[in-house]
Amino acid sequence: MPTRRALPLLAAPLILPRPARAQAPFQGDRPIRAVVPFPPGGVVDVVARLLVPPLAEALGRTVVIENRGGASGMTGAEAVARAAPDGHTILITNSTHVVTPHVLPRIPFDALADFTPVGLVGGAPVLMAAHPASPFRTLADVLAAGRVGEGPHYASAGNGSAGHLFMAQLQSLSGTRFTHVPFRGGGPAIQSALGGQVPLVIASVASLGPQVTQGTLRGVVVSSLERSSSHREVPTVEERCFPGFEVDA
Repeated sequence: MPTRRALPLLAAPLILPRPARAQAPFQGDRPIRAVVPFPPGGVVDVVARLLVPPLAEALGRTVVIENRGGASGMTGAEAVARAAPDGHTILITNSTHVVTPHVLPRIPFDALADFTPVGLVGGAPVLMAAHPASPFRTLADVLAAGRVGEGPHYASAGNGSAGHLFMAQLQSLSGTRFTHVPFRGGGPAIQSALGGQVPLVIASVASLGPQVTQGTLRGVVVSSLERSSSHREVPTVEERCFPGFEVDA
């Protein structure tokens, strides 16, 4: 197994291959590869594209984003863990990096030992949104449906994502059941809800905010203790039923 291969920035955290004793020096003008372990359109991809220009300027290097989605972020993380530890490959990921090892039975690297954290870029609450044609207008509507059979389907960015954990906690507290539909990232999950393939989607406010603002999806509830400054019309879980309920991406 690689030895502390990557220096992470988690977000999204950032992760880079860490120098080793036998490693080549960081020199030359070779581009730096910034691996985003999710498809385009999700919050990590958006954060990466905001982060890369100033990063490239600060380092005096070309930084190229590479989207490698799959396995709840593990496919891209594995690529970074196996990359040469010469500082030319970094990972921009999110909290799934440390959550997924506890969800998936086996992963091909050590999420902690094979990476060194560089810094935290940011965080955001998650938002539950519904397709406008669905019957879900309030959290009470959603919970009522979750008490019948297998409950409604909901999309998330994958197993171990903040959206998945949000619903797992909600189910535990409310005694409800929902059917999880994991996608390769937040972008595909949102597209499935926009297309009506699933009635509910849970993703970060940063990802779902534009759709809620445009009315293509209906905001149901947000996971922060206080309402989002960008979507004051969407209530929190805490004010609706569960004091202290909070999930952060």
